[in-house]
Amino acid sequence: MNQIKKILITGVEGQVGFSIKNSLRKEFNTVGFNRNGLNISDLKNMRDVIISQNPDMVINPAAYTDVDAAEDNQKEAYLINAIAPGEIAKICSELSIPLIHFSTDYVFDGNKKNPYKENDNPNPKNFYGQSKLDGENLIIKNTKKYFIIRTSWVYSMSGKNFLTTMLKLFKENDELKIVSDQIGSPTSSNFIAEKILKLVRKYFVDNSASAYGIYNLSSSGETNWYEFAKAIHTISAINNKLKIIPISSKEYITRAKRPKMSVLNNDKISCFLREDNESWQDSLKKEFKEISS
Repeated sequence: MNQIKKILITGVEGQVGFSIKNSLRKEFNTVGFNRNGLNISDLKNMRDVIISQNPDMVINPAAYTDVDAAEDNQKEAYLINAIAPGEIAKICSELSIPLIHFSTDYVFDGNKKNPYKENDNPNPKNFYGQSKLDGENLIIKNTKKYFIIRTSWVYSMSGKNFLTTMLKLFKENDELKIVSDQIGSPTSSNFIAEKILKLVRKYFVDNSASAYGIYNLSSSGETNWYEFAKAIHTISAINNKLKIIPISSKEYITRAKRPKMSVLNNDKISCFLREDNESWQDSLKKEFKEISS
């Protein structure tokens, strides 16, 4: 039964979209689009493509993810992160199919001491977070069949992210200063894809409307950017002369404010999928094993 299900995936040139397409394609009829084939900032093109494909599910990892640039390009960021997801939800409602959409830990302000649960009150500190939150709300308004997946600190071995940036900087510098007072859970795009495959499998087997809603999805455990950088350095074994120095957020000024604490509580999705999430350390080791094998 799974093999006949057709799943349309947006943003397959991005980290999460690429990993999800690779993960699902062996069991499902996946149709992946990059921005040239399906441009979610062109609402008419987006509608025409989705309607013509007539999928059984839409997965939308496409997003405007440059947190700092979003402060200066608010119109574009809002179109991609808020308006377009709302329109995708409308189309999915018309087709009576489910939507899996990706959101972010940045919908929270970081003032909480404990990991954030799905029903905690959002309060974004930057425009990126606000645009993603508004996208969530438009989805909820426009369709009943949705899975909104909030994830955090996403990385992979491709594209522009903290991991690939660190690997580049390790080769170019003997000293790096990394922020140590922002707490989160580094989450591999491959880990996300594995969980989404299990969610999709479970959905088409159980087809339970009670499962719809917002889910946190990140690796277990927590760390800061400084400790994450040190872990990457240890595993990569690049440049043994390198010194990594912890600094505060006040010493590293960015265009957009970041939450100090954005660890997500994963109890809900762990209960739904009936398995615990692996640690961020194990996920990181797995990334390096895959490229060396």
